[in-house]
Amino acid sequence: MELPPYSPQLNPTEHLWDWIRRYHLSNRTYEGYEEIVNACCESWLDLIADKNRLRSMCWFPWIKEAET
Repeated sequence: MELPPYSPQLNPTEHLWDWIRRYHLSNRTYEGYEEIVNACCESWLDLIADKNRLRSMCWFPWIKEAET
């Protein structure tokens, strides 16, 4: 199954990054690169701790169809 060249609505990764930016990284300042990386890691750990949220953000009917 081919995807259009740019289709963020079909890419589960885009939804994950949107959530991380919206709820953990926005409206903050960082002293440097390492602080940004640490904030990203903390938000990722928060996200994967909530399995239902993660599943709801990444599950699309077309994914099941693409598996078969």
